[in-house]
Amino acid sequence: MTNKLKSCRLSIPDPEDESKAIDSYLTLDTKPQIRVSIVNGTPYIKVKVKMNARISSINEISNYIPQEKIDKIEASASHYLKVHLLNYLYKTSKDFKSDISGTGKYAISHFKTRSEYEDYNWLDNFQNAFFDVETDVKIKSSFLLTGT
Repeated sequence: MTNKLKSCRLSIPDPEDESKAIDSYLTLDTKPQIRVSIVNGTPYIKVKVKMNARISSINEISNYIPQEKIDKIEASASHYLKVHLLNYLYKTSKDFKSDISGTGKYAISHFKTRSEYEDYNWLDNFQNAFFDVETDVKIKSSFLLTGT
């Protein structure tokens, strides 16, 4: 959300057997895109996150992962990230009543003056925000396939 992620390791559910996990190494592909609208006085925040992934472990031992399975893994990783980002956003806004990701700076353009923004009282209204998250994970390679 803040564009400070250098990389992370993430275990996602195997799309063919959710009792198993696929470990991946993720990096941001582009800076997260955040758009804020004010709809009937309530913030509507749309977030788009694109990430690259490298598979670091998988349950099947194979020298080759078919494209069909890679497509399923990408979809599973995208869905997993979307769910967790939405949970994070709603938890911070509803439970913590805090804009720790700094999305308020994207709302400033909807106000003509600073005092108009201050009168809106972003933090009070942020706790009522609605979120739309779009995630796109692309597997660029696999440590298993490339050995790097």
